[in-house]
Amino acid sequence: MKKTRLLGIVALAALLFTSGCDQSSSEQPDVEAVAASPDALDAPVAAENINLAYKIVTGPSYNAASDTAVFEIQVVNNGKAMLVSAGSLPVHLGVVIKGGDGTMDTAPASLDFVRIRLPTTLKPGDSLTLPVEFKVAPTIGGTVVLDAVQEQVSWFSGYGLPTLALGVFKRCHGADNTLCLMDDTEAPPAQ
Repeated sequence: MKKTRLLGIVALAALLFTSGCDQSSSEQPDVEAVAASPDALDAPVAAENINLAYKIVTGPSYNAASDTAVFEIQVVNNGKAMLVSAGSLPVHLGVVIKGGDGTMDTAPASLDFVRIRLPTTLKPGDSLTLPVEFKVAPTIGGTVVLDAVQEQVSWFSGYGLPTLALGVFKRCHGADNTLCLMDDTEAPPAQ
């Protein structure tokens, strides 16, 4: 029986190997078509097809009870590719903290601070407005920036695309559970 089972495994392996090696077709899968699926992103989106613009609609507002800042951000897809937060290589918005010197080399720098899923497929020409909320304490002393990322592929700023600076925050007059911009403008309470 062991010999029969082994022969069956060898035959199955040969079948799988030869079916994957069919040289009769020179067609390669269209990577961009796979990446542009409205349901999921399972391949890298070509950099030349990506062009996002961001705008602060409202914010920051501040929730002292949860020590969170809240923005409403408009995202516009001026590119050629559909972007979606589903699949093995989804696109998310990322809230990034740059360090006190404006780099990722000093505290409180963090590339993995907050990710925001796109609530729907963002087709070329489409825009959407969505809430962006994050804890304030980890951002004190750094610059908070919004950037998009195709997970496991690249940050969109790595392609030379712009980011959106959300601000440099501090505590108002050194008091806990307050939020001020560096110019001492106090963030209004969250509604």
